[in-house]
Amino acid sequence: MSEDCVDIRDLRDGGFLWLDKQALDLVSRETGNIGVVVYSWLCYYANSKAQDCFPSVTTLSKRSHISRRTVMRHLKKLEELGLISIQRIKGKSNIYRLLDVEKPVDKTGDTDVTSDTAGTGVVSAVSLPLVTPGTLEQELIEQELYNKTGVFERFFCGKLPYETPTAEKIKELEGLCKTLLGEVNLFKFILGYKFGKGYPPHPDVIINVCRQYQKDKERIKSVDGWFKRVIEAESAQFFANKNINEHRNKTKDPTLA
Repeated sequence: MSEDCVDIRDLRDGGFLWLDKQALDLVSRETGNIGVVVYSWLCYYANSKAQDCFPSVTTLSKRSHISRRTVMRHLKKLEELGLISIQRIKGKSNIYRLLDVEKPVDKTGDTDVTSDTAGTGVVSAVSLPLVTPGTLEQELIEQELYNKTGVFERFFCGKLPYETPTAEKIKELEGLCKTLLGEVNLFKFILGYKFGKGYPPHPDVIINVCRQYQKDKERIKSVDGWFKRVIEAESAQFFANKNINEHRNKTKDPTLA
């Protein structure tokens, strides 16, 4: 017997998605392989708590490698089967919620699947949309941010040119990013800054910039340009203040020099 180490799936690392077996059986039987693909991508995007998501039809089309019309037809079919509810908002991406599938109750072996929309035709209430997705890249970033908790903690791991921020400070930053998600993609700016500098801007910098934005946003014409410029300026000021404080401390205590 081989003693070679064999890696098995570890569902804890967040790299997997789960599909309800009853739902998968119904989708496969009623819609075929294409329906399974569309439903699987909805499961991929669905957040773990509310089980809702907001990928655009264009995104689902690109991910599934099928036409937009085919995606829309199968989304309608999934809704009719009671597997998803759809909140349609004019000018915005739909909000999809994965519905629970009741287990069959008859003894014939038939899978009689129902949902909370069966018989009434009423679409289940879903969580309010957080964003109006623009590009595919932005939508993927926003969906990942919405789905996962603690995503910002990974930004502040490793060697930093400042003291590691507290968990409370990181949580405050994450909350601001989610609050402003429909107006500006802060996740993108932090990621871009880290890519260029090798480290993310200090949370205090982003928090201060967000407060300035909330105060002056009515006068800001180009939000993306404003955030990029102000984050750079605030970061420079942050390090200047940091150097001044270190110099003062060394002056007061020569042993620190």
